[in-house]
Amino acid sequence: MDSIKIKDLKPIGVEDKDIFLKYFSVQGRMSCECNFASLYSWSSKYNFSWTEYKDNLIVYGALEKALLMPPGKFPTVEEITSLAKKFRDNDLGAGTIYDVPDVYLARFPDVKEYFDIQCSEDQNDYIYSTSKLCRLDGKRLRKKRNLIKQFEHEYPNFKCLPLSASNKEAALEMAMKINAQLPQGRFIDEENHALQSAFAELEQIGMEGVVLYAAENKIAGISVFSRLNPETFDVHFEKADHNYKGSSQMLARQVACVLHNRSKYLNREQDMGIPGLRRAKKSLDPIYMYKRYTITLKEDIG
Repeated sequence: MDSIKIKDLKPIGVEDKDIFLKYFSVQGRMSCECNFASLYSWSSKYNFSWTEYKDNLIVYGALEKALLMPPGKFPTVEEITSLAKKFRDNDLGAGTIYDVPDVYLARFPDVKEYFDIQCSEDQNDYIYSTSKLCRLDGKRLRKKRNLIKQFEHEYPNFKCLPLSASNKEAALEMAMKINAQLPQGRFIDEENHALQSAFAELEQIGMEGVVLYAAENKIAGISVFSRLNPETFDVHFEKADHNYKGSSQMLARQVACVLHNRSKYLNREQDMGIPGLRRAKKSLDPIYMYKRYTITLKEDIG
């Protein structure tokens, strides 16, 4: 891949969706990073750019100065080393490639001779059984069932409606209001931009969602998701108003019930090392964690 031309990289546009979907379908990874809607939404902050090269898609994030693991045909060790060197030699980072799946490292063990390999628990994706979340099976979900019953008792006229043109403005306003109440920092700033980008092009980028109402015009929560692969949906944004007790549990269940006939799994993405978010995601009883690795070209590889 040493002949790839850096100048061919271009920003991600709505019109590029089909090209991305074509390459993402090759490996069918469970990773939330392999999702066009997500890349498009977060591109305003991460400054993603892309180009096609041979049998693959090259995606570069300027903010982190790192490449997405090519989602098409797995590159050989020689090819991925050449790709990393090309970007490093052009002062586009240290030759870092993120979201490398464990299956790649198992298939190409020699990669460790050329790259330093890291894996952070903060970056693992939480994968759930859609039907289990809908039914709320098992002892570990007993507290969730109780909180949902409390929500149903307190708000007997609740509704869960599809995210649509008629309610998306109010849904976005609610999400931004929730974020304004959280400790401010880089992640909240980036998510606010991602939310605005996503809501501006929901249908065009393949996103859909639900809005949970505790009562008429009283939004208790929103969830936005898109298809990740034939068996999985990716939950990109989920906001619940905790003034409505049980809203987050009810919302998670409603999403699962809406999608259980369309998917076996839900990817509810990473916890980013945020303690409260980690507790919440673990409490929903994931069936496994999708581990992603980051590899960086060793300094002595010339």
